[in-house]
Amino acid sequence: MIQATCIGQPLARFLQTPRASRVVARFDSTLQLESDDGQLWAITARNNAGAFRAQVSEIPRAEIGEEICLRYDSAARFDPRPARRFLTSNQKRNAARLIAREIHDLPDALGAWEEIANVFVIARSAEGVTKQTPSHTGIASLTSFARNDVIVHRLLGRGPGLTPTGDDFLQAWLVTLASGDEIDRRAFHSRARVIAPDLSRTTKMSAQFLREALNGWAFGALKDLLDDLPRVNASRVKNLLNIGASSGTAYALGVLFGLSWKI
Repeated sequence: MIQATCIGQPLARFLQTPRASRVVARFDSTLQLESDDGQLWAITARNNAGAFRAQVSEIPRAEIGEEICLRYDSAARFDPRPARRFLTSNQKRNAARLIAREIHDLPDALGAWEEIANVFVIARSAEGVTKQTPSHTGIASLTSFARNDVIVHRLLGRGPGLTPTGDDFLQAWLVTLASGDEIDRRAFHSRARVIAPDLSRTTKMSAQFLREALNGWAFGALKDLLDDLPRVNASRVKNLLNIGASSGTAYALGVLFGLSWKI
């Protein structure tokens, strides 16, 4: 029996109904599990909570296919829904610029930015968009084109890995819009209607994370950053940027995109 120290509220509700779950993948600090009815969830030793994630002090030794039992009665509950924000245009703009400043000099930023910017057929001629800098101005100049369903379809499943760069971007963008003002929320619902029917086009793991985003749920580092707005804490931004090889940069760009919507 594995003891969780923290568990996402949606996962705790899901596990109230007895069902078997087995290990389907193992990473350095995380076990990926799948229930008999197809729900993916994770046990992790990383300090990054999630909707369908249980945090433990140490990852157990477990083989692929092994059934896992989790004890979580005394675990802290993680609420994955960020607090609603009602920011002025100036507050959004200032927060976006501060986040862009943290991204600007990262070696990994360029690859993720190019992967995303290349989706927009006008990216190379859009004001402020260059190969060198994922600036706030560059992001803002692209937001009007994201109303095009074709653009959103091109982002879905784009990039290598278990969680493609385009999906990481979409995940953070959706959650940023979902937790914003009424204009943001309308944009969220509009984009959600485009993305939800096509999740089969990406990986199973990435589709799970996008479903969480479609519910307005964030993982720990993303929620921490959004809950602090309009204040931008550099350490919060760095915690987000440090996730994965390029995922963190794509997440941060998604937040930038959400903050730059309609300002």
